[in-house]
Amino acid sequence: MIISTTKQDLQNTLAVVGLTVNSAEGVDLASQFVFRVKEGSVLVVAFNKNRLSSVSPLAVSKIDPSNEETSFTVEGARFSKWLSAVPDSNITLTVTETAVTAIVDGLDAVMEFRSFEPVNYPYWDEEISSSTELIKGDPRRFIGILNHLRAFARVDHDTTQSDLT
Repeated sequence: MIISTTKQDLQNTLAVVGLTVNSAEGVDLASQFVFRVKEGSVLVVAFNKNRLSSVSPLAVSKIDPSNEETSFTVEGARFSKWLSAVPDSNITLTVTETAVTAIVDGLDAVMEFRSFEPVNYPYWDEEISSSTELIKGDPRRFIGILNHLRAFARVDHDTTQSDLT
């Protein structure tokens, strides 16, 4: 499978899902970007063992073959560092069973990334579509509420006990 996109489109997508991979504790080398090709579009899903996953669509100029439905993974830390070092240009990702080869237009260099088995990373399409929306609001307001309540939370107390003292 071959996917063509631009560096800017790839960076914009990874800026959204990259927060899952790049946490305050640093980059976890086990973190992965999972590219899901479905119905002529590409979704990028980020997985981190300590966080909930995130997903964002990727704007692509070419998917060949366009009718194939597949998934592949790329190491999050290495892919992000490589992407920040390449010039603004078109990027072609060639996918095999065990690797993803990245080629930048205008460069002679080729980068190969290891690809893990994508079935190890769950899809929660059914869970999301069957969920019930309970509340709708501005996420910044929700963060503000949690930051305010943090002052009232006890951190020096065993929360497994039911006493209120």
